[in-house]
Amino acid sequence: MWEAKLVKFLKIELETIKKKNPRFSLRAFSNKLDVGFGTLSDFINEKRQISPSLALKVIDKTSAEIHVKNKLKEEIKKDLQKNVVLLPQDAIRIVENWQYFVVLNLLEMSEEYQHRNCLAKSVGVSLKKINALIRDLEEWGFLVVEGDKITVNSNSWTTTDDIPNESIRKAHLHSLTQAQEALLNLPVEDRDITSFVFPGNSKNLSLLKQEVRKFLTKASKMMSKGKKDTVYKMNIQVFPLNKKKTRP
Repeated sequence: MWEAKLVKFLKIELETIKKKNPRFSLRAFSNKLDVGFGTLSDFINEKRQISPSLALKVIDKTSAEIHVKNKLKEEIKKDLQKNVVLLPQDAIRIVENWQYFVVLNLLEMSEEYQHRNCLAKSVGVSLKKINALIRDLEEWGFLVVEGDKITVNSNSWTTTDDIPNESIRKAHLHSLTQAQEALLNLPVEDRDITSFVFPGNSKNLSLLKQEVRKFLTKASKMMSKGKKDTVYKMNIQVFPLNKKKTRP
């Protein structure tokens, strides 16, 4: 795996620098590579992993010969084709904060959002916040940042463990709040909010959930035709309105 090769690569780089400057520390090395001291220390000591995108960024900051760096980078780039795998604590953050998904979709949608000021204005947050969101997404492997160019590596992800129900509920409640704000502030031609009440067999609810997920995929494909210019959110809620009968 490329992780072991990168650890060896970085240790050799550090040893080479220390031969010229014995006082050169691991902290100074982390500053040179523009990566957190704790992250670098844990990675070199094989206590943690880093994302492929962060690995590419670190390699570019080293003083190794171009052909050596390129060989290792090619191996790492193969991992960039895979889905992002998040640790539970990171999955909770991305589920609870809708801004991450908006940033990813805007960057995929148009080149104009390569300009961070434009991206911040569209999301409705400060430039400082946008930089923090991009930094997280890069560290997790969703983005590759090379100078001023930001490339979306993946917009799909899995997690190594289940996400707590509390986090999922928090995300759903925020979605409902956003729907309420859209109802109050957007003209009807820019949004659609529809509901109806119907009698049903509760045993068929699992089938309905499957159909809802199929519909969401179909809706996304339909809205993707032509030039994309807006990031949408679609909420679908199904719940009983009457209280269930209790058995005597």
